Amino acid sequence: MGKSGTFGLCLSMNYSSFNLELSGEQVIGKLANLYPLSINAILNLSTRSRLIPYGTAGIGLLLTVPTATIGDETVSSMAINFGAGARYYFTKSFGIRAEVKQYITNIKSSRDLKEEMMLFQEISLGVTFMVR
Repeated sequence: MGKSGTFGLCLSMNYSSFNLELSGEQVIGKLANLYPLSINAILNLSTRSRLIPYGTAGIGLLLTVPTATIGDETVSSMAINFGAGARYYFTKSFGIRAEVKQYITNIKSSRDLKEEMMLFQEISLGVTFMVR
């Protein structure tokens, strides 16, 4: 999709060094919008400081909705993702989050009905709020 803008929301349950996260995003592209919906497992590599590095892996659904063409249909596919990131807390409940992820999915071509592996990367920066 080239350079695009991303908006999203992640809800997470914290279990000390392990988090379970539900994530929904909208990636706005030139020809289509992509909606990754996933559930991710996060392993916090530290829990005792303001800086918390982590690794993540998950599975989900990718919905691709064309915007610049008439007659094309929404395409959905299952995907896996993995990556790494860090959260830095300014206070006990507010901080920033930076993350890099790799997505892997198979897309069936409508022309020759062959499946093709598709890879794409995501780099994100956001704010994080912790409710205790």
